Amino acid sequence: MRLIDAEKLILHLNDYALAEAPDERESADERRISKAVYNAILNCIKAVEEQMTDGWIPATERLPEEDGIYLVTFSDGTRRTVGYGTCQRTVFGRPIGHGWYDLYAGSYYADRCVIAWMPLPECYKEEKENG
Repeated sequence: MRLIDAEKLILHLNDYALAEAPDERESADERRISKAVYNAILNCIKAVEEQMTDGWIPATERLPEEDGIYLVTFSDGTRRTVGYGTCQRTVFGRPIGHGWYDLYAGSYYADRCVIAWMPLPECYKEEKENG
């Protein structure tokens, strides 16, 4: 197996993204293609960054942009547990910051009790046989 320096790869991809960024001097078709290439490069950067942390996103770095169910590392001050929880940013339409509810333990945590989180993986899909 060949190992790569992920940080160097990200730097290279950033340089490439800057070179491919849409430019107002391009035609509409060229801008559309540039935007697609640029977004593909940004997705590659995101994938490399997620691999560097095994998919865990530190809560100090960023929190989910959408309400939903996530894998979460909770801390109550004395111990850390991994579970799955819902992140709610609003209750009855009113913003609450980021509130977390541990679906396994049935406990509510303020956002400061969340150490890291990650999106749930896609569901398993069986391969279809040809024939």
